[in-house]
Amino acid sequence: MALDDASSTAKREVRKSRPTRRGLFVGLALSSVLLAGAGVAVATELIEWPDWAADPTGAYTFVLPSGVSCDVKFGNVLTYNGERRDELRADLKDWFEHTDIVAEVTPLVDDFIEESRAGTNIVKLDDGTEVDGGVGTEYYDADDEYRMAFNKALNALVYDEIARLGYPDDLLMSSESASVCPGRDE
Repeated sequence: MALDDASSTAKREVRKSRPTRRGLFVGLALSSVLLAGAGVAVATELIEWPDWAADPTGAYTFVLPSGVSCDVKFGNVLTYNGERRDELRADLKDWFEHTDIVAEVTPLVDDFIEESRAGTNIVKLDDGTEVDGGVGTEYYDADDEYRMAFNKALNALVYDEIARLGYPDDLLMSSESASVCPGRDE
């Protein structure tokens, strides 16, 4: 079962040769085998979320191309200026509560998929061999691609919201996102 986009199968590590769009969080642990970060444990049907997820900044559910639903918790928002951290968290929490996140993010996903496909997708096998992992190869996974693109689109919208609220561009230091997609990667 895939719990965290950052928890990857031991079989591969995907690197992008192109820089990502502005708005991606530094130190962001995403729920995708395509990005690095800390994983979260799953025991049969019991989900063990990270500690910060007990009071997430936001939560939502989206559906992968395979039809599997993923429940996501977004939070652990950290700022370079600790004095404004609680203010930013509260403002982002309000935004998540009053915004249909999935409806806002979904139209942007295809752009991020297109950007990803324009780059080089390399898969590192267990033996250290690097091979093409793009569309049409045995290593390509539409759900992983979609999950990564969805998270990138969300991150861009979060940065747009931070700017709309009048915060400085460099205030956000990091945040995390953890997800569980029952029926996926079991």
